[in-house]
Parts: sequence; C-alpha cells; structure tokens
Amino acid sequence: GEEFNPSLSIFKRPKNILPTLLKTAIIVKREYNYAFSHPLIRDVIYQDIEKEERLKLHQILGDYFLKKNDRINAARHYLLGENKSLRIINLLLKLGEDLRKSGNNP
Repeated sequence: GEEFNPSLSIFKRPKNILPTLLKTAIIVKREYNYAFSHPLIRDVIYQDIEKEERLKLHQILGDYFLKKNDRINAARHYLLGENKSLRIINLLLKLGEDLRKSGNNP
C-alpha cells in the first residue's frame, strides 16, 4: 500500500532498517505511519520480493488487518496473496453485504 505501520512484526527484520530508509529518502515519515517516497520505489521493491515471499507477506497482512477489524484491507491482502480459502470467500461476502446495506453499491 501507500503507507505502512512500522509496528507490524514483518518490519522488525532487520531491526534498524527504518532509520536507514529514512536517511536515504526511500521512505518518509507521516503523522502515524511511513510511506514510500515515490510509487516507483515501492513498485521496484515489491517486484524484487520473490513471489512465494510476497504471497506469505500478503497472508500475514490479511491476518493483521482482519484482527484490526479492517475487512477491506484484509480482503485486499488475502486476494493479493492468492488466498482462495473459504475464509476469504466469507469475508468478501460480508463486505458485499455491508456495502449493499450502506447503499454505496455501484
């Protein structure tokens, strides 16, 4: 995504990487989060991660957002992680139902 929270456990390895990324202007500090300084930097880093590792990271992020009750971001990461389990199908159905109830459907 555009922004990320450094408290996620996946960002604790290697331990001191955030100061280096800030110093080299790869990321910038926002009010509560960090963001990549440019979308192209984010895209290059993302593409450099091996596919199996990317899928695993999306699963971890999906679980994280689901625990935070952020079903939209959870569903997004589960889909990017190619999660085809019954769990993601149920999550998407609930999101669709919430959208229908809110009247914000296209």
